[in-house]
Amino acid sequence: MKRIFLLFFILLFCGSIVAQKKTSAQIKKEAYELKLKQEWESYLVKVEKNNTLKTKLKTEKDSLNSLSPKKDSIICDNIRLPFYEKTDNLGNKNEISVQEYISMHIRNNFNYPEFAMEHNIQGRVVTTYTINKEGDIVGVSAEGPENGLILEQEAIRIIKKLPRCVPGLCDDKPTSIRHVVPITFKL
Repeated sequence: MKRIFLLFFILLFCGSIVAQKKTSAQIKKEAYELKLKQEWESYLVKVEKNNTLKTKLKTEKDSLNSLSPKKDSIICDNIRLPFYEKTDNLGNKNEISVQEYISMHIRNNFNYPEFAMEHNIQGRVVTTYTINKEGDIVGVSAEGPENGLILEQEAIRIIKKLPRCVPGLCDDKPTSIRHVVPITFKL
């Protein structure tokens, strides 16, 4: 009887040790979750720094705007919006509106950031930029959802890749025109 009791005790003890050992899958899962947590915490530090910088720049811009006199809006009798020229296979040039070209450009260059997918970051990013008198894209900025810095960076990357276009005209003189384009990131 003592032997059976001893054997039962040994089996129970060994069984509890085996039960306490984690499988390699559990260890890998915990390591992956820890990695995601560390990445997220590091990302939140970057977001906070970026938000602080945005707030500081906005405050400086607001203070400068309050000091300078307001300029009157430019009034044009004849306005022509910027556009892109596309040459077809026959050599004919076709005009494509900026909105149509940008929609096509976004579809062709859109890459959902892997980090954003892993951390379920999604939302609408509003990009603002100017097409200057030469037709170049300048002054690109973006405003996105809370903790959406990585989405804002991707939206800015896409817009900065836009090629030069034919600038807008105000009474047949080239003029700078400001544009706003929303880009939606949805999983």
